[in-house]
Amino acid sequence: MLRKISREQLKENIRFSAPVFFDDGTYMLVNEGIPIRRRELDALVRWDIPYVLTSGKELQENETLDEAEELEELEDAEGAENSGMPADFAPGSFSLSFADFSSDSGETQKKPVSADFSDDRIDRLLEILRRSPVHSAYEALVDGMDAVFAAFRRGNRGSSRPVDDIAGDLIRLVRNARADVAGFVITGDVPGKYMAKKAVNTAVLSLILAESLFIPDGQLARIVTGALLHDVGMLRVPEEILCKTGRLSESERDLMRCHVRYGYKIIVDEFLYPEEVGRIAELHHEHWDGSGYPSGLAGNRIPVAARIVAAADAFAAMVSPEVWRDRLSGYDAMKNLVADNARHFDPDIVKAVIRTLGIYPVGSVVLLNTSAVARVLSSWPDAPLRPEIKILIDEFGKAFPENDGETVDLRANKTLFIVRAVTPAEIAGSGNSGD
Repeated sequence: MLRKISREQLKENIRFSAPVFFDDGTYMLVNEGIPIRRRELDALVRWDIPYVLTSGKELQENETLDEAEELEELEDAEGAENSGMPADFAPGSFSLSFADFSSDSGETQKKPVSADFSDDRIDRLLEILRRSPVHSAYEALVDGMDAVFAAFRRGNRGSSRPVDDIAGDLIRLVRNARADVAGFVITGDVPGKYMAKKAVNTAVLSLILAESLFIPDGQLARIVTGALLHDVGMLRVPEEILCKTGRLSESERDLMRCHVRYGYKIIVDEFLYPEEVGRIAELHHEHWDGSGYPSGLAGNRIPVAARIVAAADAFAAMVSPEVWRDRLSGYDAMKNLVADNARHFDPDIVKAVIRTLGIYPVGSVVLLNTSAVARVLSSWPDAPLRPEIKILIDEFGKAFPENDGETVDLRANKTLFIVRAVTPAEIAGSGNSGD
């Protein structure tokens, strides 16, 4: 259960055994075991946030997460023993014990205290990720959406249904190279173009989720289109509100929330898309528990397309950088999403995210116990911590820039296991592990 900790109780370098969330309980301030730094404390003051939320306990100076795990076991772990999944991912259970993300069910593994990830390996990894022709196609999608938004800002609506070609290209690209494209969502380094990049990322994830839920082909293009345009209404929100770095006032927050209504009108009245597409933009901030906006819809009253895009949008936002925090790894974003506990998101959609992307999401870059670096290709519901991977840099430091490294199913190869996710900061070349 999340408990409140007042801003005054926090001090620099304080750590907790579970993630710490802002007062809305949705967005994470810091992950478990990570010290709260001065910039986080300053952000709380600047935005007048009176308290934070966490389900963990304060860690003492020399206390490790491993030593605290026994105090944070799930109360409802029964029934998950035979599922082959960590207890928190058993059907019907969405109370998250973050310890389950760090050890395989039924296996005891001694993970290295440190793992080699030198600057030289970072440089080679960047070369591999940027060299892929799929990355060029992904960049073209982002450029296309950026052009659509730029034209709209200039008052040039252009032709009706302006993102049809982009949606079609995106669907084909994801179907031909799903793991690569998902990887660019999580680790992509397209500079700038934040709104366009987030639109494409949300659409990629929405498509992957919709296909996993067996949404009919006839509806997929509309879901992808709605995802690409879900935030187009932001272009009608005053610039001074969009660019404000401090906490929004109540009136400013109300204006910001109007973007969903603006989006519906732009999509239906100006871009001439069907109402179903407009409703995705209008309702993607509705919450499963009825606490969202604009209409306070709850549960199945929210169209399934809007529920899919809501979860995809949240995940895409978490793996994107913000002024107040670094971008999260796909692994950390997954933990954050699962911790929602059916408040904001349809629990069946969250289960689909886990089932489809995995605890280490498809496309994630991970570090193995041999110091090899790999990309996650696919996830197995019965062994979520042992996905299929492709080696990008082997244990001897040999890189595979042509994407021709060995493919390994970790279910079959018990000598290999994932030590941790490679953080976006490392991929960007900062050298900060984030662990």
